[in-house]
Amino acid sequence: DEIAKGEEGRLTFKMNSLTDLDFIKKFVEASRAGVKITLIIRGISCMLPDLADTKNIEIRSIVGRFLEHPRIYLFGRGEDVKIYISSADLMTRNTDRRVEVAAPIYNENLKKEIEDYLDIQLKDNVKGRRMNNKGEYELIEDGKEPLNSQEYFITLSNERRVEKIKDKEKEKEERAEKIHSKEGKTFFQRLRNLFKN
Repeated sequence: DEIAKGEEGRLTFKMNSLTDLDFIKKFVEASRAGVKITLIIRGISCMLPDLADTKNIEIRSIVGRFLEHPRIYLFGRGEDVKIYISSADLMTRNTDRRVEVAAPIYNENLKKEIEDYLDIQLKDNVKGRRMNNKGEYELIEDGKEPLNSQEYFITLSNERRVEKIKDKEKEKEERAEKIHSKEGKTFFQRLRNLFKN
């Protein structure tokens, strides 16, 4: 329960839209308790940040080359972090009138990858925008090196693909070496030896 943790609590959610009043009330309650709340909402948000009851809430939006659809709900930090991926945005039509799914992530490597993903998204100062308390989106001017999260992940994906190709080539070479150098001899050397007296 992040609300009970107060200032030690953390909520980081990524979704397309936030309209469900019950969830908005919970975010307000958590903010009042001092919980640090960061929301990445691409589309509609029916909650304003940085007001008296939402001063601990930051809302960002990233609209780039690709239309993103992940729904990620992260609770806590460190070893106690709980992460869910979901089919649902926090919209009344989803929470009240549809069958939706949220699945917990137990694998520690996957947890880390998702946390790293969110961390990069929150560093996006090129396509990322921050909502002010009037509901307007402002450029993120943090004085840091420009970072476009989608371009970052394209580069990362290409690097991983190249590494996989290299690993497969290395595997192939090692397999070929084993076949052709059994007992320090190639297949044809062993074949020639069969003709010797």
